[in-house]
Amino acid sequence: MTDVLDAKCLRCKEARLIRSADSLPEIEFFECPTCHMRYAKRPGAAITYRWLHPISIALYGFFFRSGGLEAHQAMAVRAITKGRDHAEILAVLREIEDELDSPTQEVRLILEGHQRSEEDCRAFLSSVVRQIKVKVGHDT
Repeated sequence: MTDVLDAKCLRCKEARLIRSADSLPEIEFFECPTCHMRYAKRPGAAITYRWLHPISIALYGFFFRSGGLEAHQAMAVRAITKGRDHAEILAVLREIEDELDSPTQEVRLILEGHQRSEEDCRAFLSSVVRQIKVKVGHDT
């Protein structure tokens, strides 16, 4: 395995990604040396944001918890807002909105083991962003 991935950062679009020491044969981890965004790559799959990126946190319940759409949305809103101040919440929203506005990857691939479509994932993320903006009183 190589220490540099032959791909540029999805966020800053400048730097080649560096392999992280905690990589495993079944999943490699990378970091951008410029903006420090973290990524994951499974064999034969495209690179995605790594677990704990705001998108992965928002999608977790949608992928793996029972209940209806409203329950999944409420879970995502709690996961993103709990324990964060207003500025942190807005930064998380920007991360999600940046991906929704300028797609860089298939967000459905960030977490394995679910059957959600890319369209459903993006619609879900959009609805979560809207709900959080209402909750924190941020103009849409």
